[in-house]
Amino acid sequence: MLFDDNKVLAGIFQGEVAADERDLSVAGVAVHKFSGIIVKDGGLVLVQREAKDKVYDDSGAVIGKKKVVWWELPGGKSEAADNGDPRNSVKREALEECGVNVNVGDVLWVDRASHRKNKLVAYYPCQYVSGEVSNTLPEEHLDARTFLPDELHALSLSGVHIRVPEGIISRFMQDPSFFEKCVTNPPVLKGAELSPA
Repeated sequence: MLFDDNKVLAGIFQGEVAADERDLSVAGVAVHKFSGIIVKDGGLVLVQREAKDKVYDDSGAVIGKKKVVWWELPGGKSEAADNGDPRNSVKREALEECGVNVNVGDVLWVDRASHRKNKLVAYYPCQYVSGEVSNTLPEEHLDARTFLPDELHALSLSGVHIRVPEGIISRFMQDPSFFEKCVTNPPVLKGAELSPA
């Protein structure tokens, strides 16, 4: 896999890692979350979460907590029922978190978690199959919905925090159907850009 301190791109399609690799890690850092890139009716599916983040003073001491709200791609950790296959995790999480059934392709992108620099998130392209996007896990999410490219752009300009790698957002803005096509036709990596095969 290609590794850079700020971003980590999956090198699956370059043959550097087998496409069915189950124990993904980059430079010794294990992947702790598997997320699906789902596009339905031209809109990117995101879920909204809320948590309390620690607040630090100048010396690095914790001085309190503040509420943080953000949008992210649906996903989570692997469970025993997933039989060790991250694609099963993505499929299960898509149904659990936002009520959609998907087909899942090979890992496309690996990135450091924006809020946990010692953790990695693997992103998988998905092909929408059925279901209506809704917040099916209200105990974990505030909302679940799709964002068309112009809505996502407006959301990012409004200062709302979006925990999705910029490369994924950028590619979605260029071609909303790109990730769905990746499920059946994996792309090639040209420099730091993903291009259709």
